[in-house]
Amino acid sequence: MRLVYPFNLHLPSPHARSVQVANTCQALAAAGCDTWLLAGRTGRSRPHDVLDRYALPGGPHLHLRLLRMLRAEPWHRIRLTRNAVFFDRCRRLIERLARRGGVDVLYCRDYEIAHAFGDLVFDLDARAVFEVHTLRSLEAEEEGGDVEALRRDERRALETADLVVVTGEALRERVERLFDLRRPVVTVPNGVRVPAERPPRAPRRDPPVVLYVGQFQAWKGVQNLIRALALLPRARLEIVGGVSGRDPRRESLEALAAETGVAARITWAGFLAPEQMGDRLRAAAVAVHPLAQTVEGRLFTSPLKLLEYMAAGLPIVASDLPSTRQILSDEQTALLVPPDDPQALAAAVRRLLDDPALADRLGAAAFEAAGRFSWDERARKILTALSSLTS
Repeated sequence: MRLVYPFNLHLPSPHARSVQVANTCQALAAAGCDTWLLAGRTGRSRPHDVLDRYALPGGPHLHLRLLRMLRAEPWHRIRLTRNAVFFDRCRRLIERLARRGGVDVLYCRDYEIAHAFGDLVFDLDARAVFEVHTLRSLEAEEEGGDVEALRRDERRALETADLVVVTGEALRERVERLFDLRRPVVTVPNGVRVPAERPPRAPRRDPPVVLYVGQFQAWKGVQNLIRALALLPRARLEIVGGVSGRDPRRESLEALAAETGVAARITWAGFLAPEQMGDRLRAAAVAVHPLAQTVEGRLFTSPLKLLEYMAAGLPIVASDLPSTRQILSDEQTALLVPPDDPQALAAAVRRLLDDPALADRLGAAAFEAAGRFSWDERARKILTALSSLTS
């Protein structure tokens, strides 16, 4: 099977979706699927730079092509958009592959790509897979946007697909209810690299470190974690993530930390490459996933960072939402607390800090559960769903 995955973003990049796509394609290739990942180029980056950045082994079935996303022709008065240039180069490469052995599957997770290449799927007689990570129409319902126009756009993309993949059960139910699709919709959560044994923990620090890894959008809930820190006077908070350069979201959170009197107990580590994360994870006493009660938090996220906490064997406190409950169980693999409740969040963190035996039990159970979410398992589920289309 030859699968082509156009990805409308530069590689390498710090975005979680880049990590997700790169690891998914590596796992598909490791399973024997001839996988072509077409992505944008960052500066002079080469395929080996991408493999090194994400610590991927590559292999004979993984073909990574980095294409320029912006071309300014001096004789053109009209500047082409980055997407238009990228789509044109992808199309030509896909057509070339089709002439040299055929293309069996066109896989994407971007609405623009689904629209741009819908006709190409029919021309190639290939199967189309669309992986849904968000429904912008549901976001518009919360924000008062143009729901109907967005829903038409989503339906057009979904109806080009022979197979729809979603990352969570709650999102699958919503997709099926809204669109009544005449094609299979399968749930395939995100993945993580799971070591053979639970990683050793570093000696506990004093004061203990509470760890958050991720971005700073309001739906991530970092503001609630900062408010919870004010109720945990003997703990420190380490925040890993964010974007390079000026970040207004971080500035807003720093202002909140100063307002609540906890700024001196927060370390802002910034973005760290995967190879830099090991020591941070080992040193944390508790890891926190404080999603807010929004449509993004409830339905759309299958969080890589939460899975990384599990693979590191960390005790976890997380918001009790549908997206979280498909991965964690309260009192079994984590402590789940009501979203947007800093007092409940602080109480759960304090409970783990005060009860090392409970923290160790939950961390060990989370590590065992992480095995269900390996990248290899993700690839197996995708390939099984694809096989069912031709059986």
